Amino acid sequence: MSAASAVSAIPKATSEDVKRYEFEVKMHCGGCSGAVERVLGKLEGSSPSPPPPLYDSARSNADPRTGVRSYTTDLTTQKVNVTTVPTLGLEAVTAVIKRTGKEIVSSKEV
Repeated sequence: MSAASAVSAIPKATSEDVKRYEFEVKMHCGGCSGAVERVLGKLEGSSPSPPPPLYDSARSNADPRTGVRSYTTDLTTQKVNVTTVPTLGLEAVTAVIKRTGKEIVSSKEV
């Protein structure tokens, strides 16, 4: 099987395959955004990766069957965007982010 046919055999994600959430989280420094990234990374089930840039970061999970598929944090806008499998609800992701002690100003499904 060629690499091209192997890639085409991978099913494409549709909007029904994922849920997307947006959070406004009070983050004051790289340590704050790093704390949020660490807890989301644990839901991702992926191995540790290099440190993210100071002001924004993005992660993508290699195993799409586990909870969090990807997330981004942006220290400048105070936004955290999370893409999950359909079974991981807003309340569960909110609870995980709250474990960092950071204040969640708002959260919504987008």
